[in-house]
Amino acid sequence: ECERASLSIIDGYKHDGNAVRKDMSMDTSEARFCGSQLYYTEEGMKSYLSSGNRLLVRLNTKDRPSSSVIGQRVGFKLIWTAVEGLFDELNPSTALSSSEQHRRTHQFDTCTQFTCQGGQICVEQ
Repeated sequence: ECERASLSIIDGYKHDGNAVRKDMSMDTSEARFCGSQLYYTEEGMKSYLSSGNRLLVRLNTKDRPSSSVIGQRVGFKLIWTAVEGLFDELNPSTALSSSEQHRRTHQFDTCTQFTCQGGQICVEQ
């Protein structure tokens, strides 16, 4: 399936021709999705968490949809959300007191717009 159509998510500042600006990090990673959604059996297989605030999303196709699928939705569905506070929570050197953890837990119970604080990943409905 990947030969016919794939969706690539490139994390960082990688561009066409692999040229990278000198002032940007050379560290990039890439995720590739293709085929039927049935292939991705676990929720984590359908998602990608970037390491920064910049992504390049590329849809690669070789074929046009066949006449049998005209009028039907064909392709990929992309949902994104911003995440704040995730890296602080993963860093053991920034341990919080139990009262501060309790305050933050209740402060981040809601998801406003696409911003989810406290490391939660959610999508506005």
